[in-house]
Amino acid sequence: MSPRDRMAQGVARWRNGIDAVSVRCAALWAARSQREKRLLLAMAAVLLAAVLWALALSPALRTIERAQAGLPGLQARAAQLDAVIREAQALGQVRRGQLSAAEAGEALAASLRGAGLDAGLAAQGPGADSDAVAQWRIRFDDAPAAQVLEWLAGLPDIASLRVLELDLGRSLVAGRERPGRLSGEILLVLAEAA
Repeated sequence: MSPRDRMAQGVARWRNGIDAVSVRCAALWAARSQREKRLLLAMAAVLLAAVLWALALSPALRTIERAQAGLPGLQARAAQLDAVIREAQALGQVRRGQLSAAEAGEALAASLRGAGLDAGLAAQGPGADSDAVAQWRIRFDDAPAAQVLEWLAGLPDIASLRVLELDLGRSLVAGRERPGRLSGEILLVLAEAA
């Protein structure tokens, strides 16, 4: 017997089995009263709705809820990324020429805002004395240490500034040190001026 004949026999058996089941189902259906037929159809509809809910709608709704819950975080990250891109573009344009003290101060303030640091920034520009250089004193009060250190690591890229003085320590609240929080001052100057 060839494989094709075996396959044909297998298909014929399946058809006979399906036909026998459908004949039995038709006989059972015909034996039911109208009331039973309506109840069976209603139960089949309820069962179909439950399967549709469990397999298609419920997972889709959960996915939508998770996406909506994560959307504000993604929007915040996108806003931060936009701020960094704008800052990088501004710094790229500024780096083509010599930086003025005002441009460096603006870049410094933008970098602090971009890092999420609400620090007190005081500019100490050059006075009448031509030897004086532009300086910026930044005061941190109870700032997140990780953000301050990350900002400091990127400082050389921010308008060619360098640290002249650094006095940072753990924040004190009610006489107790707060881990992961910093307070203190940083004095910055333009790298070319120093």
